[in-house]
Amino acid sequence: ATSIITLLAVTADDDAAAVVNVAWPQVVAMIAMIGVALIAAVCDWRTKNVPNQVTYPAIVGGLVYWAAVGLAGAGAVESGGLAGAWSGLQPALLAAAVAFVPTAILFAMGGLGGGDVKLVTAIGALSADWRCAIMAIFIGFLVGAAISIVVMIRRRIVKQTANRVYNAALMAIFRVKGTLPDDSPRIPLAVGFAVGAIVAGFEYLLGVPMPWSAWESPGW
Repeated sequence: ATSIITLLAVTADDDAAAVVNVAWPQVVAMIAMIGVALIAAVCDWRTKNVPNQVTYPAIVGGLVYWAAVGLAGAGAVESGGLAGAWSGLQPALLAAAVAFVPTAILFAMGGLGGGDVKLVTAIGALSADWRCAIMAIFIGFLVGAAISIVVMIRRRIVKQTANRVYNAALMAIFRVKGTLPDDSPRIPLAVGFAVGAIVAGFEYLLGVPMPWSAWESPGW
Protein backbone atom coordinates (compact mmCIF):
# COMPACT_ATOMS: atom_id res chain seq x y z
CA ALA A 1 0.00 0.00 0.00
CA THR A 2 1.17 3.49 -0.83
CA SER A 3 2.19 5.62 2.13
CA ILE A 4 -0.20 8.41 3.11
CA ILE A 5 2.73 10.82 2.79
CA THR A 6 3.11 9.82 -0.85
CA LEU A 7 -0.63 10.29 -1.35
CA LEU A 8 -0.42 13.90 -0.23
CA ALA A 9 2.79 14.73 -2.10
CA VAL A 10 1.35 15.90 -5.44
CA THR A 11 4.13 16.94 -7.80
CA ALA A 12 4.49 17.70 -11.46
CA ASP A 13 6.33 14.45 -12.01
CA ASP A 14 4.23 12.10 -14.15
CA ASP A 15 5.31 8.97 -12.26
CA ALA A 16 4.42 10.48 -8.89
CA ALA A 17 1.06 11.61 -10.25
CA ALA A 18 0.37 8.07 -11.45
CA VAL A 19 1.10 6.71 -7.98
CA VAL A 20 -1.33 9.21 -6.47
CA ASN A 21 -4.04 8.25 -8.97
CA VAL A 22 -3.62 4.55 -8.23
CA ALA A 23 -3.95 5.13 -4.49
CA TRP A 24 -7.16 7.17 -4.59
CA PRO A 25 -9.48 4.12 -4.66
CA GLN A 26 -8.05 3.09 -1.28
CA VAL A 27 -8.59 6.60 0.08
CA VAL A 28 -12.24 6.63 -1.03
CA ALA A 29 -12.73 3.13 0.41
CA MET A 30 -11.17 4.26 3.70
CA ILE A 31 -13.54 7.22 3.99
CA ALA A 32 -16.58 5.08 3.19
CA MET A 33 -15.51 2.33 5.60
CA ILE A 34 -14.96 4.75 8.48
CA GLY A 35 -18.29 6.44 7.78
CA VAL A 36 -20.22 3.17 7.81
CA ALA A 37 -18.41 1.89 10.91
CA LEU A 38 -19.04 5.11 12.87
CA ILE A 39 -22.73 5.21 11.94
CA ALA A 40 -23.10 1.58 13.00
CA ALA A 41 -21.24 2.26 16.25
CA VAL A 42 -23.51 5.18 17.14
CA CYS A 43 -26.62 3.13 16.35
CA ASP A 44 -25.36 0.19 18.41
CA TRP A 45 -24.44 2.42 21.35
CA ARG A 46 -27.78 4.25 21.38
CA THR A 47 -30.25 1.57 20.29
CA LYS A 48 -28.33 -1.68 20.89
CA ASN A 49 -28.87 -2.54 17.24
CA VAL A 50 -26.92 -2.27 13.99
CA PRO A 51 -29.58 -1.56 11.35
CA ASN A 52 -29.71 -3.42 8.06
CA GLN A 53 -30.23 -0.05 6.36
CA VAL A 54 -26.56 0.64 7.15
CA THR A 55 -24.89 -2.72 6.57
CA TYR A 56 -26.63 -4.12 3.48
CA PRO A 57 -26.05 -1.03 1.28
CA ALA A 58 -22.44 -0.92 2.52
CA ILE A 59 -21.82 -4.54 1.52
CA VAL A 60 -23.39 -4.17 -1.91
CA GLY A 61 -21.84 -0.74 -2.41
CA GLY A 62 -18.37 -2.00 -1.55
CA LEU A 63 -18.59 -4.86 -4.04
CA VAL A 64 -19.97 -2.62 -6.80
CA TYR A 65 -17.36 0.04 -6.07
CA TRP A 66 -14.40 -2.30 -6.38
CA ALA A 67 -15.86 -3.90 -9.52
CA ALA A 68 -16.07 -0.39 -10.98
CA VAL A 69 -12.48 0.31 -9.93
CA GLY A 70 -11.36 -2.85 -11.70
CA LEU A 71 -13.41 -1.93 -14.75
CA ALA A 72 -11.76 1.49 -14.93
CA GLY A 73 -8.27 0.13 -14.31
CA ALA A 74 -5.64 -1.50 -16.45
CA GLY A 75 -7.38 -4.87 -16.29
CA ALA A 76 -10.31 -3.51 -18.26
CA VAL A 77 -8.01 -2.41 -21.08
CA GLU A 78 -5.83 -5.50 -21.19
CA SER A 79 -8.36 -8.29 -20.81
CA GLY A 80 -11.81 -6.88 -21.48
CA GLY A 81 -14.41 -5.09 -19.41
CA LEU A 82 -15.88 -8.06 -17.54
CA ALA A 83 -12.45 -9.44 -16.71
CA GLY A 84 -11.41 -6.04 -15.43
CA ALA A 85 -14.51 -5.78 -13.23
CA TRP A 86 -13.88 -9.28 -11.90
CA SER A 87 -10.26 -8.44 -11.08
CA GLY A 88 -11.49 -5.58 -8.89
CA LEU A 89 -14.35 -7.59 -7.39
CA GLN A 90 -12.27 -10.63 -6.36
CA PRO A 91 -10.36 -9.07 -3.42
CA ALA A 92 -13.55 -7.44 -2.13
CA LEU A 93 -15.38 -10.79 -2.20
CA LEU A 94 -12.44 -12.51 -0.49
CA ALA A 95 -12.23 -9.89 2.27
CA ALA A 96 -16.00 -10.01 2.82
CA ALA A 97 -15.89 -13.82 3.05
CA VAL A 98 -12.92 -13.77 5.43
CA ALA A 99 -14.87 -11.42 7.70
CA PHE A 100 -18.19 -13.24 7.36
CA VAL A 101 -17.26 -16.89 7.94
CA PRO A 102 -15.71 -16.77 11.46
CA THR A 103 -18.18 -14.20 12.76
CA ALA A 104 -21.11 -16.17 11.31
CA ILE A 105 -19.88 -19.22 13.24
CA LEU A 106 -19.81 -17.13 16.41
CA PHE A 107 -23.31 -15.91 15.63
CA ALA A 108 -24.53 -19.50 15.23
CA MET A 109 -23.03 -20.29 18.64
CA GLY A 110 -24.83 -17.33 20.20
CA GLY A 111 -21.69 -15.33 20.81
CA LEU A 112 -22.28 -12.49 18.38
CA GLY A 113 -25.19 -10.47 17.04
CA GLY A 114 -26.31 -10.61 13.43
CA GLY A 115 -25.75 -6.89 13.00
CA ASP A 116 -22.13 -7.28 14.07
CA VAL A 117 -21.61 -10.03 11.48
CA LYS A 118 -23.02 -7.84 8.73
CA LEU A 119 -20.94 -4.88 9.87
CA VAL A 120 -17.61 -6.72 9.66
CA THR A 121 -18.69 -8.18 6.31
CA ALA A 122 -19.26 -4.61 5.12
CA ILE A 123 -15.81 -3.64 6.40
CA GLY A 124 -14.33 -6.46 4.34
CA ALA A 125 -16.29 -5.55 1.21
CA LEU A 126 -15.40 -1.86 1.45
CA SER A 127 -11.72 -2.39 2.23
CA ALA A 128 -11.21 -5.20 -0.33
CA ASP A 129 -8.30 -6.32 1.88
CA TRP A 130 -8.60 -9.51 3.93
CA ARG A 131 -5.81 -8.35 6.25
CA CYS A 132 -7.79 -5.21 7.03
CA ALA A 133 -10.87 -7.31 7.78
CA ILE A 134 -9.01 -9.65 10.14
CA MET A 135 -7.27 -6.80 11.97
CA ALA A 136 -10.55 -4.90 12.34
CA ILE A 137 -12.19 -7.96 13.91
CA PHE A 138 -9.22 -8.62 16.20
CA ILE A 139 -9.04 -5.04 17.43
CA GLY A 140 -12.82 -4.95 17.70
CA PHE A 141 -12.85 -7.88 20.12
CA LEU A 142 -10.03 -6.33 22.15
CA VAL A 143 -11.94 -3.06 22.48
CA GLY A 144 -15.11 -5.00 23.27
CA ALA A 145 -13.30 -6.88 26.02
CA ALA A 146 -12.02 -3.61 27.46
CA ILE A 147 -15.54 -2.14 27.44
CA SER A 148 -16.84 -5.29 29.14
CA ILE A 149 -14.30 -5.02 31.95
CA VAL A 150 -15.17 -1.37 32.52
CA VAL A 151 -18.89 -2.17 32.60
CA MET A 152 -18.39 -5.05 35.03
CA ILE A 153 -16.31 -2.92 37.37
CA ARG A 154 -18.71 0.02 37.28
CA ARG A 155 -21.74 -2.22 37.92
CA ARG A 156 -19.87 -4.35 40.44
CA ILE A 157 -20.77 -7.59 38.69
CA VAL A 158 -17.28 -9.00 38.18
CA LYS A 159 -17.83 -11.98 40.48
CA GLN A 160 -21.31 -12.61 39.08
CA THR A 161 -20.00 -12.58 35.51
CA ALA A 162 -17.07 -14.87 36.39
CA ASN A 163 -19.49 -17.38 37.94
CA ARG A 164 -21.67 -17.36 34.84
CA VAL A 165 -18.69 -17.87 32.55
CA TYR A 166 -17.51 -20.75 34.75
CA ASN A 167 -20.95 -22.39 34.74
CA ALA A 168 -21.28 -21.96 30.99
CA ALA A 169 -17.87 -23.56 30.48
CA LEU A 170 -18.82 -26.55 32.64
CA MET A 171 -22.07 -26.99 30.74
CA ALA A 172 -20.18 -26.93 27.44
CA ILE A 173 -17.46 -29.36 28.60
CA PHE A 174 -19.86 -31.92 30.04
CA ARG A 175 -22.54 -31.25 27.43
CA VAL A 176 -25.15 -30.52 30.02
CA LYS A 177 -28.19 -28.56 28.93
CA GLY A 178 -29.24 -25.72 31.13
CA THR A 179 -30.28 -22.12 31.23
CA LEU A 180 -28.34 -19.12 32.37
CA PRO A 181 -29.76 -15.74 33.42
CA ASP A 182 -30.17 -13.39 30.49
CA ASP A 183 -29.84 -10.12 32.36
CA SER A 184 -26.19 -9.40 31.58
CA PRO A 185 -25.43 -5.95 30.12
CA ARG A 186 -25.09 -5.89 26.35
CA ILE A 187 -21.75 -4.71 25.00
CA PRO A 188 -21.91 -2.54 21.85
CA LEU A 189 -19.33 -4.46 19.83
CA ALA A 190 -19.91 -2.22 16.81
CA VAL A 191 -17.96 0.43 18.71
CA GLY A 192 -14.98 -1.91 18.89
CA PHE A 193 -15.28 -2.86 15.22
CA ALA A 194 -15.40 0.84 14.30
CA VAL A 195 -12.11 1.41 16.15
CA GLY A 196 -10.69 -1.68 14.47
CA ALA A 197 -11.79 -0.50 11.02
CA ILE A 198 -10.15 2.90 11.52
CA VAL A 199 -6.84 1.46 12.75
CA ALA A 200 -6.74 -1.35 10.17
CA GLY A 201 -7.71 1.05 7.39
CA PHE A 202 -4.85 3.40 8.20
CA GLU A 203 -2.41 0.49 8.25
CA TYR A 204 -3.50 -1.50 5.19
CA LEU A 205 -5.30 0.99 2.95
CA LEU A 206 -3.14 4.06 3.56
CA GLY A 207 0.11 2.30 4.47
CA VAL A 208 0.61 4.06 7.80
CA PRO A 209 3.05 1.99 9.95
CA MET A 210 1.70 0.80 13.27
CA PRO A 211 3.75 -0.22 16.35
CA TRP A 212 3.13 -3.90 15.58
CA SER A 213 3.82 -3.64 11.83
CA ALA A 214 7.44 -4.76 12.24
CA TRP A 215 6.27 -8.02 13.79
CA GLU A 216 3.96 -8.94 10.94
CA SER A 217 4.94 -11.49 8.32
CA PRO A 218 6.23 -10.06 5.02
CA GLY A 219 3.35 -11.93 3.34
CA TRP A 220 0.96 -9.62 5.13
